[in-house]
Amino acid sequence: MNRTRWLILGVLTLTVAGTVYYQGLGQPPKASERPPPEPPQPRDGGLEAITIAPADSRPLQDAGTRDSENTYASTVMVTAKGPLELAECSGVIVSPNLVLTAGHCVCKPTANTRSINRSTCHGTINAMTVFQGPVGSTLIADVKVHVYPGTIHPHPELQLVFDASGAVLSAHANLAVIRLDEPIKPGTPIASLAEMEVQTGEPLVMAGFGYDKDKGGLYGARYYRTNKVVTPQEPSNGRFIYEQQGPFTYNGFDGGPCFREEGNDRKLVGIASAGTEKELPLMSTVFFGDWIRSEIRRAAQ
Repeated sequence: MNRTRWLILGVLTLTVAGTVYYQGLGQPPKASERPPPEPPQPRDGGLEAITIAPADSRPLQDAGTRDSENTYASTVMVTAKGPLELAECSGVIVSPNLVLTAGHCVCKPTANTRSINRSTCHGTINAMTVFQGPVGSTLIADVKVHVYPGTIHPHPELQLVFDASGAVLSAHANLAVIRLDEPIKPGTPIASLAEMEVQTGEPLVMAGFGYDKDKGGLYGARYYRTNKVVTPQEPSNGRFIYEQQGPFTYNGFDGGPCFREEGNDRKLVGIASAGTEKELPLMSTVFFGDWIRSEIRRAAQ
């Protein structure tokens, strides 16, 4: 399938390890001018951006409301690709040194299997904070992106099984953390963990970067939307189902946070898991709270 790739055309400032690597819309600096460490290289050596307005605006409507005020700036892009590529997944900062995401976002099945477990997780990956300036139109804004490389550490009981088409047959403990090589910059929000479990019928705010594998997305554009928990499919397994968004299925929030909001109080209750066209699940951060807190302590050492 040919996919349209969209990129916000404004001023993009890309920073790696505290060093501004790329700013503006010209060509990236020459390799000899880049201070180490070098970030992953974009595939074409520059910005691939040429479609400002998509032919079909439905993916953007399905994604939710643009986070133009950076309310959910603890939500980060997660990708193993170059920093100028569309993020494959989202994640959320849970400590200055740690990002929480879905296991299937950072662990991939081997060529000969249709499953994911802790043995398929290895290497490094990029978590990228995004701060967006005022949105001048539906698609245009200035974006500041800071790239934080880190190592992948899955939940020890992570297990996903897929069918021949790639649909999820079963999922257990679909969580992983990224231990960052350097702590996030001061002033970047950190999500607080909830103590109370998800309830059927409860409205949750989902946040993510609006990327769908079939419909594409906008680079650096974070969205949020409210989804109601439909019913706990496997409450003893920490897996819950939330409602679809709008008339079209949009599964672009994988690995992103699910927040319980009461007034100004915002608590992390779940992580968007691998879904299908028929159901959208989340993994409860309350159910897996002991493991998450142990990873927070380990990352701080």
